[in-house]
Amino acid sequence: MKVLNIGSLNIDLVNRVDHIVRPGETAPVLSFARFAGGKGLNQSVALARAGAEVLHAGAIGADGLFLRELLESEGAECSGIAVLNDVPTGYALIQVAKDGENAILVNGGANHAVTPELAEKALARMTSGDILLLQNEISSLPEIFRSATAKGLRIFFNPSPLTPEIAELPLELADTLLVNEEESAALRAAVPEKFAACNTVTTKGAQGAEFRSPGGETVFVPAFPAPKVVDTTGAGDTFTGFYVAAIARGEGVRQALTEGAAAAAIAVSRPGAAAAIPRRSELEICK
Repeated sequence: MKVLNIGSLNIDLVNRVDHIVRPGETAPVLSFARFAGGKGLNQSVALARAGAEVLHAGAIGADGLFLRELLESEGAECSGIAVLNDVPTGYALIQVAKDGENAILVNGGANHAVTPELAEKALARMTSGDILLLQNEISSLPEIFRSATAKGLRIFFNPSPLTPEIAELPLELADTLLVNEEESAALRAAVPEKFAACNTVTTKGAQGAEFRSPGGETVFVPAFPAPKVVDTTGAGDTFTGFYVAAIARGEGVRQALTEGAAAAAIAVSRPGAAAAIPRRSELEICK
């Protein structure tokens, strides 16, 4: 089963600081690094490292060619990534504190120039029953939802970052929503009928992760202890990629949750986002 990720591609500008800067405060940067990022890119790297057959579609500027090269080096099929001459690549300005917590500002750039036509070309390569993975960092999501549904694809949607526009999306067309606890509570309050129509996978940080179906079935797995918390930036994306890869491989929900949780525990022990994602062979549960 193939997985198409129509997702964001960002340049991550990571500033290590003593603590997250407060309003009105100026603080020194302890160190700086540039990484490949974007929730879409991170999740495609996780999918690939988890063993999935992944296709990535999206948009970058001329300054982001290294992002496409990185995905190709991981084994992702990237012919659906458009290079735009008049729009810069999206970027994220990230603070990472000594305790591993982070604060992120995102500029969408080329991610907000994803058109229905671009998405349609990528969707044409998929067959009924394949998986489409989406995040809330690109444009044309309503059209993509409806086109994917018409083609019989299973939509897995990570509605992050949470914005007011999400309430207007046809969320009821999704097979599964992948959310954290705050996103779960916000969507349940804002769009209860749409939320209740989908399977949900909720990550609960150090407590673990839970699957819930519209019929009330629940599956919970505890979190794995992290060797050391260095950077939590890509933990959710790592979980998402490993969870979806396991489902695409035909695994059950419990195994998918377990692999996602195990991979996320390794990711937070390393710096960066995509760079921190483990390979499936590193998961003790897979040995």
